[in-house]
Amino acid sequence: MEVATEPGRRGNGRAKRTTEPESNRRSSGGTGPSGGARPVAPARGTNGKSRQLRETISRVELERDRTAARLQQAEEDLNAAQRRLEDADSARRHLLDNVASGGDEARRRFATALHDGALQLLTAAELQLERLRGDARSTKYAAELDQLKTTMRQVEESLRSLLYNVSPASADLHMRLGDSIRDRAMVLKQHTGIEAELDVRLPEGLSDVVKANVFKNISEALSNVEKHSNATRVSVRAEAVDGGVSVVISDDGTGFVVAESLYLPGHLGLIAMRERAQFAGGWCRLDSEPGTGTRISFWIPFGP
Repeated sequence: MEVATEPGRRGNGRAKRTTEPESNRRSSGGTGPSGGARPVAPARGTNGKSRQLRETISRVELERDRTAARLQQAEEDLNAAQRRLEDADSARRHLLDNVASGGDEARRRFATALHDGALQLLTAAELQLERLRGDARSTKYAAELDQLKTTMRQVEESLRSLLYNVSPASADLHMRLGDSIRDRAMVLKQHTGIEAELDVRLPEGLSDVVKANVFKNISEALSNVEKHSNATRVSVRAEAVDGGVSVVISDDGTGFVVAESLYLPGHLGLIAMRERAQFAGGWCRLDSEPGTGTRISFWIPFGP
């Protein structure tokens, strides 16, 4: 190895090695105690970012667990609410069956009393009146007795119409609902001359409660046509729609203001129709304007 000596001095036998500049030693990174490469220390901000990331992940996981617990609790509450609604609906339908049965029994007793009591007495009175008229044909009372006969005939027709409307036999549950509707339309024609246009397409196997509610609403609607509409035409359409019976009754009568109908005498039947349909789990709508006729539509479900 070549040895360099300081200029101007004689060598004393000792050689001085050239050394690497300090700057080069710093740039090479130095060596560790064992002579290997000295490890590079991580940047001061790296540990802080890692800690923040871990804390963020922990918060997200905690919030996820809380959300999952809330969702599970909400699902349990929803299932409990659904069970309560199903129980309430079952109780409502059971109550409806009881009310319908009780109402039919009350109407049956009333119809029996009306038929066996008032109508029988009225028939006997008409027979007596006929004998009196025969004896009084040549007297001054003949005209008055004729007028009395007319009045008694009108009373009898009114009572028989009432008997038909309140008697459960008018909606004989052993008959087809379509036949009962046609019978009611015939009564309308007999009393008013209005012939109803019927389009009845109903399935077999309807429950007694559904048949009774549908028939009562149709009968009430036709009674309103008879008493208030001054109509010349009425149509009744009944069919199965969306798991229930859909009915539309339309007439070409004088119509009325719907908002005022709740306060007019003789229109309580409209309220009864709406409540009957709603109580059965359905709905009822009334559309009318003065001079445009009336349209009554309702829907009653088949049942649970």
